[in-house]
Amino acid sequence: MRRLGGIKSSGMGSSRLQVLRGILRELKLLSPVKEPVISTVEGQFLISEYRQFSKAGETVANILYYDSLYYLCLLTSQREAMDLFLRYKGRGERSVEETAGLVGFKLPKQYQDP
Repeated sequence: MRRLGGIKSSGMGSSRLQVLRGILRELKLLSPVKEPVISTVEGQFLISEYRQFSKAGETVANILYYDSLYYLCLLTSQREAMDLFLRYKGRGERSVEETAGLVGFKLPKQYQDP
């Protein structure tokens, strides 16, 4: 049993539906509009493609299943990477005094010309 994109890939029938639901969930999280994903163009396209290729031969269906698993993994990874970036993004260059304060050092006073 192999795991890819958070979905177990042992049983093909129900796991194909899980992958479709996962892709729709990720598209919902990406969408700025809060309407149901099924009513969008992307959702309609995915559902029609899943219906069309569910009638395909076994090898074609398996190839498409693994392609959709990789697409789900891509969408999930992009979302998680953006979350990490937003959480840990820096605020640019820091001054020498501020950096020294972060590590517990104190800079000596600057020499002033009389």
